[in-house]
Amino acid sequence: MDWHASVYGSRSGGGQYRDFSDGDADDDGVTYGARGSYADMADDTAGAAPLTPSVDAAELRRLGGNAVYFRAKDVLKSGRMHDMAVSFNVPDSPRTSGTMLTGARANVRLTALVKGADRYADDYRVSAAIDTDAGKVGQSSCTCPAYGRFRGVCKHVIALVMAYNEHPDDFAAADDGNGSTNGIGRGAAGLVPRQPAVRTTRALDLFMRQQDDERTRRSQSRQLDLLKEIGGLADSGGVAGAAQTARFMPIASVSLRLSLSFSLNSCVAKFRIEVPSRGISYVVKDIASLLQSVKNREFVAYGKKLAFVHSRDAFDERSRNLLDVLSRAQDIRAVINNDNSAYSYYYRRQSDDATLTLSDGEVAELLDTYVGTEDTVEYTAPARFYAPTMRVSVVDGNPDLGLAVERGDDPEASNGSTAAAGYVIRHAQRVERFIEGQRSHYVIARPFSQAESGAGVGSGGRALLSVDRATIYRCDADFAQKRALLSLLCGENDREAMYLSESDVDRFVRTVLPQLVSRQENEAGRQENEDGRAVDAIGASAGPNAEDGSAASSVFDRLVPPAGRETGVPAHGGLIIDVPPELLAKMRVPCRLAFYLDRDRAGVTCDAQAHYGDKHYHVFDGVGVDASMRDKEMERLAVEAMLHYFPRPSGAVAAIPESDDEAIYRLLTEGLAVLRGLGDVMATPAFDGLTAMPRPTISIGLSVKSGLVEISPIADEIDPDDVPGLLASYLRRRRFHRLRNGSFVDMRNVDMSDVDEIADDLGLRAADLESGSITVPAYEAYYLDHQVDDDAKDASFTAYLDGLRVIDPSAYRVPAALASVLRPYQAEGFRWLNAVCDKGFGGILADEMGLGKSVQLLSLLLARHKESRAEHRPNLIVCPASLVYNWVAEVAKHTPELRVEAIAGTKPERRAMLDGVRAAQQDTGVSPTRESARPASAAAASDDVPDVLVTSYDLLRRDIDDYAGLEFYCMTLDEAQYIKNAATKVSKAVRSVTAVHRFALTGTPIENRLSELWSIFDFLMPGMLGSYAHFRERFEMPVLSGDETAQKKLQSFVGPFILRRLKSQVLKDLPDKIENVITVQLQGEQRKLYAALEQQLRSVILRQRPADFNTGKIQILAQLTRLRQVCCDPRLIYENADGHASALSAGVQSAAKDPQQSVKQPVKQSKARKTVSSAKLDAIIELVDSCRDAGRKMLIFSQFTSYLDLIAQRLRADGVEYDMITGATPKKRRLELVDRFNADATPVFLISLKAGNTGLNLTGACVVVHADPWWNAAAQDQATDRAHRIGQTQDVNVYQIVAKDTIEERILNLQRSKTDLAQRFVDSASSATGRSMAALTKDDLLALLG
Repeated sequence: MDWHASVYGSRSGGGQYRDFSDGDADDDGVTYGARGSYADMADDTAGAAPLTPSVDAAELRRLGGNAVYFRAKDVLKSGRMHDMAVSFNVPDSPRTSGTMLTGARANVRLTALVKGADRYADDYRVSAAIDTDAGKVGQSSCTCPAYGRFRGVCKHVIALVMAYNEHPDDFAAADDGNGSTNGIGRGAAGLVPRQPAVRTTRALDLFMRQQDDERTRRSQSRQLDLLKEIGGLADSGGVAGAAQTARFMPIASVSLRLSLSFSLNSCVAKFRIEVPSRGISYVVKDIASLLQSVKNREFVAYGKKLAFVHSRDAFDERSRNLLDVLSRAQDIRAVINNDNSAYSYYYRRQSDDATLTLSDGEVAELLDTYVGTEDTVEYTAPARFYAPTMRVSVVDGNPDLGLAVERGDDPEASNGSTAAAGYVIRHAQRVERFIEGQRSHYVIARPFSQAESGAGVGSGGRALLSVDRATIYRCDADFAQKRALLSLLCGENDREAMYLSESDVDRFVRTVLPQLVSRQENEAGRQENEDGRAVDAIGASAGPNAEDGSAASSVFDRLVPPAGRETGVPAHGGLIIDVPPELLAKMRVPCRLAFYLDRDRAGVTCDAQAHYGDKHYHVFDGVGVDASMRDKEMERLAVEAMLHYFPRPSGAVAAIPESDDEAIYRLLTEGLAVLRGLGDVMATPAFDGLTAMPRPTISIGLSVKSGLVEISPIADEIDPDDVPGLLASYLRRRRFHRLRNGSFVDMRNVDMSDVDEIADDLGLRAADLESGSITVPAYEAYYLDHQVDDDAKDASFTAYLDGLRVIDPSAYRVPAALASVLRPYQAEGFRWLNAVCDKGFGGILADEMGLGKSVQLLSLLLARHKESRAEHRPNLIVCPASLVYNWVAEVAKHTPELRVEAIAGTKPERRAMLDGVRAAQQDTGVSPTRESARPASAAAASDDVPDVLVTSYDLLRRDIDDYAGLEFYCMTLDEAQYIKNAATKVSKAVRSVTAVHRFALTGTPIENRLSELWSIFDFLMPGMLGSYAHFRERFEMPVLSGDETAQKKLQSFVGPFILRRLKSQVLKDLPDKIENVITVQLQGEQRKLYAALEQQLRSVILRQRPADFNTGKIQILAQLTRLRQVCCDPRLIYENADGHASALSAGVQSAAKDPQQSVKQPVKQSKARKTVSSAKLDAIIELVDSCRDAGRKMLIFSQFTSYLDLIAQRLRADGVEYDMITGATPKKRRLELVDRFNADATPVFLISLKAGNTGLNLTGACVVVHADPWWNAAAQDQATDRAHRIGQTQDVNVYQIVAKDTIEERILNLQRSKTDLAQRFVDSASSATGRSMAALTKDDLLALLG
């Protein structure tokens, strides 16, 4: 059965121009993995009549010849031709380039680009003119190098015409320069014009072609395997026999035989696949396909005798190792030779598939698999050695090359002369090749044949063909390093011997013999080793003493062979040579330098000696004694090295004084390495103590003394007395520091990171620690507790921390008047406030709104009122103006024992109150005398000093001069977020008031950013967090950028001084708070007004330059407020919105086109009046009606008091009763309205967000409505907690009315981020980031606008 012809077609041609007989054939003439030919590119379209070619194939063959014709087919198949174009009615013109055939009239012109086979070359430009009537090719051109040679046209021209014959639709219309395409397709010569087809992208088309080719190849391969299997069964008579192919081979039954062919600079590997048990062997024709078959476990047939599934298990262990090496080599080549054009797929030679050119490292890896086995490698020597291919063994060990130096005659002496003129250097084996791998080194050596030996030295002719078998030796690295010497002595020379002239013997002894090992010494050393006797080295290794500085072994080295080494095989690194005794006698004993180091009280000493066998000399004594046998250069080198680190001595021993720290340190860090490079270095224990350089880590120890935290630097491996000096050296950036015991510390090895970090966080200077220890305020103890290991804290420090961390309930008893009032968590708060007072700290009581922060503070003031009265130091409470009388009422209600007054009224009245306090303090020596005080009434005033004074932030700012000289016992800021901006006058005023204890009450210590927290703590404990610049650099900016370490540090600073509880944690009986969002859709004219304002603001932002953005941000924020007002009701910004809504929106739209135009310009009255409806107002009124029907009272909050007026207008129109509080409502009137609302049946309470979000108790309502969302979520939460607080008995429903697809929806997202920032340092429950409105960027504002 001719399966080859069945699959590939006839071998004799039949349209197949590819030759498949190249390469090595196996016994069946089968080629492994050989690629078949490729079909023509023409596609047969079913049902379509083929087009008549413009130029037939015969004409193209005649024009270019058969070879060019078939190569043109390759060009088409590779897909390299692109950008093909056609134009018609091309007039004859003089030829500018290319070839013009006589008698041809061109009426079609074709052009295209062809990508070069070399991916770095430019595309070839090819063109051809065709006379379609005559079927001839006229004028043509191509920029490729082959054009114009031989027949005149190249394959690209032929391919261009063939492409037009087969697929004219692929050609686009070419522009004739006048914008006309002159027809398309076969439009000339009476043919019907065709529209240009949209051609597939060239890269995709090429990929699809390759996939088709691969499918064809796989199909042919499967068909080939099937036919081989069928043929094998037929030949065996259909009976399973020994010759029948098994589909799966037994485990480890298949092997690969390696064949290496060496040339001058490369090695080529080939393989045969064998089944030793069956005597089957086939040549591997495609190494890449073999590797792919093993990877994919493919079934591959080689011939009638061998076909099996290529699994790794089928190959023996050595073959599997070979496959691994080949896979790595193939992968490396795939990366290096990666051709993105992919055209090389069609242009590789088939013979390349069966071979693989390897590097020396890869060859060494292959040979490693043969060492220690009986398997052989087929070896073909370089052509210059005239040796046939043969199988060679791979052995472990250095070869004995048979080197010998013998007396010889001068070949140039005249005939008859018998005078000995020199020496002959002979060798018994020739070194043919060195192979240097990463881990292994190999040398290929071949013994001389008898014929070569008989040819004689100096025969003048080339040596006869050697038939002795070569051997591949795995040698050691030292042997491989002598490659140059071996190549010289045993390399490619035609003669087996080299001559050494008598006059050059001394030079030979000096340069060559030190790299060799005499056979006599080698045998003696081996015998001594076998007898167990010590081996005394007569000479030292060449090492640094060798002339050329190499690490080669000396001829006198006593080298001990490894156990199990065969007798006669040289020891590692040894080149054995027979040397005459007279040459050995000329060898000078090598010089071995030795340096003896010691240390005493005077300093460091060094005795440098030169050893020659049993003799030694002091190098500083000179070379006068035995000068002929001493190595002057080596001794001079030792003296030079010593003088770099020691002063020149007056005697034989050099010394460095003990006081010269710089010289000793230089010797230790630099000199010892130099001396060890020259020879042996021996040191006494006293000197060794200097070389042990510690690598200390500096940390701090903590203790508490006199109410202050003492920080002391400590170091491991270092005496405590040495630590301050070590710190001083570190701060002065010295290279080293010498300890008291004389040893040195390399300052590069000192770890000061812990000290530096703590110093930076506390705002200290590391230089302060030079004196030993420093003290810091006690409040820093809680931060330091998190930064220092427990073993560095003494008992006093731990006990101090426990005083606030673990509070004994019996230490502080709640006053009897409040014992039945305070809940358990409030009693805990009372004890915490007392503990903070006793420690001298300040703190933030940050309980969630509605948990009774006021009564907890009052319990503290009541418990300590005797102490404050005795010192005539009243307590001062600063709060928002709306809460002044709330506080007065709370004090009178819960602690009637305390005398309370509000600092209110006129300026003289307020001053009189403060002067009365001053007069009382003067009597007790607390406060200095004030000129305006009234001495006559001082005694009476001292008895009437109130226990509690209440004032507002604004009045405190205005009266701050009257507070000068006054001292208060406890100063408390209620709603402390009022001082969140440290730069305001209010913040500066509260900081200037003198008080023994300071507290802050706020449910929202952080509303927008971390600077607010710093401002509050700067009031409570000035300096605790450092300056704001320090706080911003060390904490605020890192925290905002997501630095978790900085976040944990800040929490350790402030955590102990903030007490916060949530309602969900402490009030299990508090009704639920149910939050809802009601979304309304703006309609009609309200929607138009909003869209116009939004577009206007967006235009303003986009037109602003970056430099003007920050300066104009206030105006932009004002425009954002206008957007929110329109969402509520257009009447908030347009008083006449009811009458002319359409005209208003038109005016806004015109202002959007011209941002300079004001939208507040008067608008002419429209004849057609339209009433602008408010979707949110309608939703609120509907919610009011629903709550009234259910009998539930409600609070309605809004930032805009004018919006509350509109809501009130609708309520009056509907007959709904309501109460209202705004900023204009007097303080006392507010309390009256609150009490009346809680007591009567008024269903609605309208409250402005700013006036009513603090200090009000409105538990009579159970529904809270936020008519417009505010930037600050905390302010809204405070407003909600007016109803959701202690005393509430019903579930509280909270509704936010939000306009859909407007800025209000995006405000809700901003609220969440701000809440997360506050929780991170107050609740310790989040890791997100928040921002303030002032921090919004241009992109943020545009995002708010959608």
